[in-house]
Amino acid sequence: MDTKSKRSEQEVVTDPADSLGFEGNENETGVPGPVAKADSKDEAGTKGFPTVAHNTKTKRTHPFRTWICFVVGISIIGMCIVGALVGLSLANWNWEELKSVFLDYKHTIPFKQQTTVYFYTLLSLVDVSDHTNLTEVAEVTEVTEVTEVIDYRLAREGENLKYYAVNLDSGIVATNIEEDLCEDLAKAVTEAHSGEIMLPLPDGYGYYWYFDGSRTHVIENDKHVDVDRLDSAYHNLLVDVPEYLGGKEKAQSIRAVLAVSDVLIPNPYGESVYYRNQQVFRVIGWAYLVTLCIGVFMLGYSILKYDEKKEFEASLASWLAGFWLEVKIGITILLFVGVLGFAGAILLGTSGPTGVLGVVVSVLCVYAALWWVYAIILDISYNGKQVFANNCIAHFSEWMTLYESKYPWEKLMLKRVYRLIGAEICLAIIAVLSVIILIVAGYGAFGFSVAAICVVLAFYLIYRYVKSFATTVSELGLLMNQIERMKNGDLDTKLSVNSDSVIYDAVQNLNDLQEGMNLAVSEKLKSERLKIDLITNMSHDLKTPLTSIASYVDLLAKEDLPAHVKDYVSILSQKTERLKNLIQDLFDLSKATSNNLPLDIKEIDLCRLVEQTLADMEELIQDSGIPFKVDLPDEPVLMTNDGAKLSRVFQNLFSNAVKYSLPGTRVFVNLQVIDNEAVVTIKNTANYEMNFEEEDILERFARGDASRTTEGSGLGLSIAKSYTEACGGKFAIRIDGDQFTAEVRLPKM
Repeated sequence: MDTKSKRSEQEVVTDPADSLGFEGNENETGVPGPVAKADSKDEAGTKGFPTVAHNTKTKRTHPFRTWICFVVGISIIGMCIVGALVGLSLANWNWEELKSVFLDYKHTIPFKQQTTVYFYTLLSLVDVSDHTNLTEVAEVTEVTEVTEVIDYRLAREGENLKYYAVNLDSGIVATNIEEDLCEDLAKAVTEAHSGEIMLPLPDGYGYYWYFDGSRTHVIENDKHVDVDRLDSAYHNLLVDVPEYLGGKEKAQSIRAVLAVSDVLIPNPYGESVYYRNQQVFRVIGWAYLVTLCIGVFMLGYSILKYDEKKEFEASLASWLAGFWLEVKIGITILLFVGVLGFAGAILLGTSGPTGVLGVVVSVLCVYAALWWVYAIILDISYNGKQVFANNCIAHFSEWMTLYESKYPWEKLMLKRVYRLIGAEICLAIIAVLSVIILIVAGYGAFGFSVAAICVVLAFYLIYRYVKSFATTVSELGLLMNQIERMKNGDLDTKLSVNSDSVIYDAVQNLNDLQEGMNLAVSEKLKSERLKIDLITNMSHDLKTPLTSIASYVDLLAKEDLPAHVKDYVSILSQKTERLKNLIQDLFDLSKATSNNLPLDIKEIDLCRLVEQTLADMEELIQDSGIPFKVDLPDEPVLMTNDGAKLSRVFQNLFSNAVKYSLPGTRVFVNLQVIDNEAVVTIKNTANYEMNFEEEDILERFARGDASRTTEGSGLGLSIAKSYTEACGGKFAIRIDGDQFTAEVRLPKM
């Protein structure tokens, strides 16, 4: 095989994640897509290394499997813990007895319980308390039949059980021990003194119970077991034998020995309970451990996959959210009243299935109740108040809201009032009729109960209506406030109400209107910014050639030229200067309106500033023939502001008054201090008809002289307004007939 074919085989390398059940490809950005393969001319290819196609695959999740592991694991561990606690309680909290389940059956409580049954069976075998003539015992068929039945219960253990019992008064003997050993045992039992408990028993029977006529002894491996100890597990098993046999006198004549083989073996002639339980307990012990390990493993798996468990819990909570609150309450009542009551009856043995079936049913009932509690907690933790809000009343309200949405708002409010009145009348009629009819029928108390329920429902409906009406009024207030905000220029804040509100459609329409207005304002502002940028750029671009023109005009004016040429040059100089001022005004206006106007803040006296401005323009004022009437306060009006900018404002206003005042009239300049504000007013009589609004004359390039026969750019008032606002003041125009008044308000220091 050549090198080229080897390289082609090495270019595809299987991703080990493929064998783990992952699916899907992802590129380096984490977005699923095709896998990029290295070019044959890349560095890896040139060095002879195999090109690896990276195939990062998305891990498949199993939320349901993880959650099932959690549920089963918790259930198994809980069952094992409860089983261990029950065993401990039966053993009087003796841990050694609990461990014996896994070690030796003969140390378990069931073994001791079974031995107790056999021991009292043996005592009953020689007890003839039901017969008056002891010599006729053997002839009584009933006793013989009963004795045979009892004897079979002992005999089915075979070699696992050796017993000897004798009634010294009647001579009745019950035993399964060989005759030669039985004689020695009978002699020892008959002649033994109280407290002598070591008896001659067959070999291999080191564990036995012995009743000496007054007390029961338990011997294990030639050692006396203290049965009175609470942790010995015999305390609750050994009943008072004299009381069981009918008195101390009868008990004194009875001796009984019950011995259990050290090694339990099967009985070929019957079923040995000892041997069967021993085998079962061996299986139970290991099954308990294996089951506990499985539960721990499954719980550990769910903990490792905690995110997947939470994912399924979220899905389960979402599914539970679809059920009404009344359904959940009904299931809860069914479980905790019905199912747990049934389980309690089974455990108490009063009713229901018994035995293994009863235990299984009881455990399932308890687990169903506990996991339902878990589901309710899960529902509340994920869905919160929505659990209680999702009820039949809420759904009925939603249906009513859907029905009411077909009507306009004013008809809807009237229909609600009509429905309330109709419901109140119906409830009143039902209450009165129920009282009358049931009193006549002899059930007056029940009638008054029905009437009370109707009264409660009537007040509840009134409460619901008042609450709904209050909500509607509150929402109408919000709607009015929103309109007020829009009037004040707030076009960004939106109003939000619930979708079931009666004014929801009106709010949505208002929000759409607000959004449209906001869009229109934004477009207008954008257009204004574009105009300002255009003016700024044009002004800047025109300055350079205009400066050159002005320079050449000045040079021409210095030349020795004919008179008529000098007139031409003079006109060029005037027009150039006017154009220069216009461009400068455009540039200043663009800076002012773009909030990019630098301010030189200093302490100034406004009175002196007005006087200085008038002095600078004295020549222009005298040439116009328009006298100025100036009224300034004697005391200084101090403030911190940009004197140069304010001087430009007053220059524009005075120049505007000179240009557009009617000959023979005066211009009034007044400065007052009102409420910590300096107010400057310039009033003049116009020499033209002012057929425009105050707002129109403040627009850029707007001129009161529509014919434009006078000099002016139409920017003076606009610049004055922009400069005043930039200095923190207010600028206003008032027109009263032919009277034109400009007002400048500035904050005083």
